[in-house]
Amino acid sequence: MVLIERKLWLCLCVLLAAQGSGIAQQETPAPKPAPAAAQPAQQPAAAPAPQQPAAAPAPAGPAAPGLTAKPAPIPSAPPAPAAVPPGEQRDSGDGVTSFTLSYWLNGANPPKMRNGKAALEGNPANLDFPGKLRDVPGATLSFPAGNQNTLRISYFRTRGGGNTTAPGPITIFGAGYNTGDYLSTGYTLQDAKISLDYFTWPFPAANHNFRLKTLWEVQFVSFRWAVDAPLNPTEDADGNVLATSAVKTNWFVLPTVGLGAEYMLSKHFRWEAKASGFTIPHHQAIGDLETFGAYRAGQIEFQFGAKGFYFKSSPKQEQYVKGLLGGAFLGVRWYPK
Repeated sequence: MVLIERKLWLCLCVLLAAQGSGIAQQETPAPKPAPAAAQPAQQPAAAPAPQQPAAAPAPAGPAAPGLTAKPAPIPSAPPAPAAVPPGEQRDSGDGVTSFTLSYWLNGANPPKMRNGKAALEGNPANLDFPGKLRDVPGATLSFPAGNQNTLRISYFRTRGGGNTTAPGPITIFGAGYNTGDYLSTGYTLQDAKISLDYFTWPFPAANHNFRLKTLWEVQFVSFRWAVDAPLNPTEDADGNVLATSAVKTNWFVLPTVGLGAEYMLSKHFRWEAKASGFTIPHHQAIGDLETFGAYRAGQIEFQFGAKGFYFKSSPKQEQYVKGLLGGAFLGVRWYPK
């Protein structure tokens, strides 16, 4: 009996020891897994760090002995902005070969004749020619003269005439007329001009919309007139011949100077203006003015604008004439290449 109790106590002790060992094992914390193997909770993605600009290269110091220092590259300056977009070459009327036909719609008053200082004593030769000069056809040849300069040769011719009566006793180039005499008149005006359109500003001309030119010209002006009294007798009572008609040509040559401007409004459309003239006090005078717009399509250009022209022959002659033309004009210009 005692033996059995001892065995029971032994078994109970073994069981208690085994149970205490299990409890100790449960209380001992399990080792934590390595951080790499752990799966942390999802966190919001961190914002990317701002990129830092590359550091400027340090200034080159003195080269080591025996070595050649490389010069630092010099940054090129940006090109200056151009008035005309690159690649868009605009049409200009300068420095090219061309041929122009024009038609000038004249609306000014008729020319006038007046006594000059060389006139003989007697009745004055004051006569306003009847009618007016007709519309004016003209032509211009242009040739390049280097550096955007242009040599131009131009010519126009017009005629006029009509019938009138003598405003009073007048004497015209040796022919005498009484008040109220019936007069038939005719006249022709011609002008020939050689002009050097010298490109003046800005220089160089590339990529500029506005251009200024100085004009150096020589002009020849001729005004031929005729006055006739067809109803007047050709002889007096004594059989002496009476002059009933007078014919004269007033002409002169003058240098003229002036200014011209050209502005390119678009690739194919531009505006031009020119004014020139010259006078000698108590002698001849001439003035020439024009302004127009020009639209170019390929080898053909269309011009539309206005023109004025003034002339006066020398008052030192027996009779001198003066006149003014003015009005709208149209032109067609051809560029052979």
